[in-house]
Amino acid sequence: MSRGTRHCVVRVGTNAPQGKRLEFGFVGRDVLGRYYNQEAQPHLRPAVDENVDEVREEIRAAMRQLVLQGGCSDGRRYGRCPHCPAQCARGK
Repeated sequence: MSRGTRHCVVRVGTNAPQGKRLEFGFVGRDVLGRYYNQEAQPHLRPAVDENVDEVREEIRAAMRQLVLQGGCSDGRRYGRCPHCPAQCARGK
């Protein structure tokens, strides 16, 4: 999540190396020279699409907590929670 003066951007995804390949598919050679013709097996996008109202409400609740109360739902101030010591972005 990043914050600007008038907006907030929330990015949802994975940092798993195979994430993009599984979600979108892959045709061609990988860095080891192996050839792939792998069809997409989307899972993240369909899950978000099927639960869009719940996802929006979770994001709203987290933002409300950060903006209005200045911290996490566990009562700690912004930047002082144990699950995200550098910055509190989870809101849970």
